[in-house]
Amino acid sequence: MPVRLNTIPDAEPYPVPPARIKWLTALLLMLSVGVALTSLFASDELAKNGPYFWGLACGVPAFIWSLVASVRWLFFITQYIRTDAWNKRREEVILQETRRGRRALQILSFSVQTALNGDSVAETITAFLARHHNGLYAQQVLNTYADLRGEDTVRRSVIPVLTNKPVTGRLSEVFSRLFSDIRLQLTRLPDDFHINVLLEIDAPLSGASVRTIWQDEWQKAGLPEARLFSAPEPGLAAVDDWLDNHIQEKAVLLVISVRLEPKNPERTAESATALLLANRLTQTALTPLALLHRPECITDTEMMAAHQALHRRWTGCRCSQMPYPVCGLPNWTGNSVPRC
Repeated sequence: MPVRLNTIPDAEPYPVPPARIKWLTALLLMLSVGVALTSLFASDELAKNGPYFWGLACGVPAFIWSLVASVRWLFFITQYIRTDAWNKRREEVILQETRRGRRALQILSFSVQTALNGDSVAETITAFLARHHNGLYAQQVLNTYADLRGEDTVRRSVIPVLTNKPVTGRLSEVFSRLFSDIRLQLTRLPDDFHINVLLEIDAPLSGASVRTIWQDEWQKAGLPEARLFSAPEPGLAAVDDWLDNHIQEKAVLLVISVRLEPKNPERTAESATALLLANRLTQTALTPLALLHRPECITDTEMMAAHQALHRRWTGCRCSQMPYPVCGLPNWTGNSVPRC
């Protein structure tokens, strides 16, 4: 789950110890009152009996003072122990959450397929960032392609892969291209590493059909044995769950996200991505391209600025070292383009 240090309650103030001067003054006052009352109401016989007189005059007030002082001190000690335990537990939670927030995954390889496909992954990314930075993505990509569905004409952005073929053939080709881009790093992994594949597919196909196509293309690519990874929630929560529960494992997480021929295609963009992530605590054989810190779902610019500042403190990264700000993504393949 996301790290929220601002939801941790503030530290409780420690109780003020009993004031010694006040309590000593109270003792002297009670002794004086005890002597005065004993002298006033004591009989002549009692007054002549010195030890008994002074024991009664000073002993009773001293006993009452000791009893009250003991109760007050016991109350102070109890409050102090409770407050100290609470503050220590709070510090432990802050340390634990800070460590969770500083966790990061290595990005070993990636592949991207969009309507802006270039001759290489670098060209595709450069074209996307250039158009998005200039605010031209929606105007020049989403409105460029037209597709006929029955009697309606819709505009959308499509991956230029077998556009005249059924969706099963297109998905197979998309998988093949993604696997081709990341194959080298997958084959270089140590033999004792497990490959976990997270499939997030938005296409008019059943889950069984998607898994069958994935297995076929995986075997055709000659990739090492892999197993499907099931996250409790889709999207960014899957990476969040991996950071929380699998950060110590000798394993990699391959996230494959594809959006192909969505049910409501009007003003949508087809896309396909493959992201190979590894735990930096256990993976040392390969040099990562970058580090992916815990993702956050950003809803407004104020929240974005606050989380950027927090992550910069955790990672020791300065603004001048960040060519692009951190983005908050609503999902892996959503319609909306993240604003940075």
